[in-house]
Amino acid sequence: MDIKEALLHPEEIFSTPKEVLGHSEFTKEQKIEILRSWAYEVNECTVAEEEEEEANAAGYGQNVFNVCMYSKGYSLKSKQTTL
Repeated sequence: MDIKEALLHPEEIFSTPKEVLGHSEFTKEQKIEILRSWAYEVNECTVAEEEEEEANAAGYGQNVFNVCMYSKGYSLKSKQTTL
């Protein structure tokens, strides 16, 4: 498994963050970096969701959260994601 790909798109390689911890090919430090990368992506989408809520409250109706989630490979059917 490629560490670069795991760092760039952990949600595409692993089903859950716990799966990262159990992976034998990566060092402890690499696992921490992969989990940090995943947390950063989740945080990006959370911020986008908050911005969408603010935009909707202001009447703009932008769908920033869905665009962010779609760009990360998540389904647009639901805003709920499971890590």
